[in-house]
Amino acid sequence: MNGLPIHVWGIEQVLEFPTIYGARRRVSQSRYRVQQTMYERIRREVTKSTLQAYNRVVYLQHKRKNYQYLDSIYADFAHAATRRFELGESNYLEKLTAQARQSQLHTQYLQVEEDINAAHAQLYSVIQEDTSYQVPFQPLELYDIHLQDWNDHPGVAYFEASSRLADLQVRQSRQELLPDLHLSYFQGSNQGEDARLYHGYRLGIGIPLIFGAQRARIQAAGIEKDVAAYQARYFRRSLEGKYDQLTAEVSKYRKAITYYEQTGSQLSQEIVNTANKSYFSGEIDYFQYIQSLENARTMELDYLENVFLYNQTVVDINYITP
Repeated sequence: MNGLPIHVWGIEQVLEFPTIYGARRRVSQSRYRVQQTMYERIRREVTKSTLQAYNRVVYLQHKRKNYQYLDSIYADFAHAATRRFELGESNYLEKLTAQARQSQLHTQYLQVEEDINAAHAQLYSVIQEDTSYQVPFQPLELYDIHLQDWNDHPGVAYFEASSRLADLQVRQSRQELLPDLHLSYFQGSNQGEDARLYHGYRLGIGIPLIFGAQRARIQAAGIEKDVAAYQARYFRRSLEGKYDQLTAEVSKYRKAITYYEQTGSQLSQEIVNTANKSYFSGEIDYFQYIQSLENARTMELDYLENVFLYNQTVVDINYITP
């Protein structure tokens, strides 16, 4: 020693306990998985809304076609009733009845037109197209039901990922209770004669003296874990209950569709054929004739509505949400 002051310099690094870094990495990966499953849920909802909006447009187009037919025959009926009244071949009540019914049918036809415009607007809002897209007229066909595997459902995956994230957050919070590691290296010397270089290392740990806040975070994370686990179980049970409800509705609509395809369609055509023969042979008057045609069309309208509701319910099943 030369009696001169020593100039000391060094570096120090504070490291958290090594296991905390792995815990944080797993939490970050789990957060990414939660966001990914959330995206899949949103995409599933958009697909469902698009299919149902499209199905509604196709159904309303078929409904409009039927009302065009009914509007046409009642317009002819109203004209014929007016002429018959003018010629003294019918009474005033028949004329008023024909005009009232024709006005009613025409109003319903116009309402269907507005329904189609609204359905197109709904479809545009779902697909978010800047330009108008007109759905071409096409057959109203039955959709297929897809077999369900709840393990592949984005909602189940989302809540399970959320539960996993909550569990990892609990583990991370516990890891953060572990002490920090302090590493330092120092060296010193002076400019005097016989100066020597001094150096050394120091290793220590930093232990927090107050644990209350961290314990509260652990408890909160534990509660979040329990809530997420409960939500995952509740969501799966809700899916199963909703699936049973929807399959019962599909069965109801399917029975009505099967009846029309096996019996109703043929019966409707027989009504039309019989009405034509009876009217032109003079067995029934014009009012009875168009009433028969309207009854036949009503059967077809009921069939179209059942197909529409069947398809909407099938889409609900294929993209089921509680």
